[in-house]
Amino acid sequence: MNLKDNSYRCPWCGNIVERVVPSRGGRNEKECPYCHYNYTCKIRLLPVAVMFLTPFVFVFVATEHLILASWIAGIYFIFDVYRSPMIRSRDKPMPTKGYTVKIELYPNYWELKLKHWKIMLENDMIIPIVFIDNSGKAVSLPCCVRIEDGRWRKGLFECDLKLLEFGEQPKNTSDRIYLYNMGKVIGIGEVVEELKTSY
Repeated sequence: MNLKDNSYRCPWCGNIVERVVPSRGGRNEKECPYCHYNYTCKIRLLPVAVMFLTPFVFVFVATEHLILASWIAGIYFIFDVYRSPMIRSRDKPMPTKGYTVKIELYPNYWELKLKHWKIMLENDMIIPIVFIDNSGKAVSLPCCVRIEDGRWRKGLFECDLKLLEFGEQPKNTSDRIYLYNMGKVIGIGEVVEELKTSY
């Protein structure tokens, strides 16, 4: 598995795929060349609202700010769509295992984030993990998981990690994991509980 690039991964199998951006006609999607399931780009409602509403707000304040406001909103929208994670498209998801975890990010994560703005931890992001023992030695091969219901609490990122339907399935597991991005370990996670194998 390629651990050096985590920009765009198939939400079905975890392989690195071509980026998808929303089309002018609406929803755009592609077929993964590895698992042959469709994926698309996650569209956030906030940037869309900002892009369309900001110019109308500024026109009432000062007409000369209309062009500037439009440019700012448009750039923000394009930037946010560009870094949006890939998500499943149309196809019905199948049952899969999952884990509730608490993740502590290492200092190098924030250094990488400054150098590579595409790095983040957020819902629907696909990220590689490895199960480890108490000494930090891997007990499983790398596998990809999807981040769901993520939230920050007291400096820890708490979330559910769902194994991908057609991704590598770990034969051995433990209660600790390493998370990878850009070829580096960016944090360690503690498994709180195993989730039911269903959606």
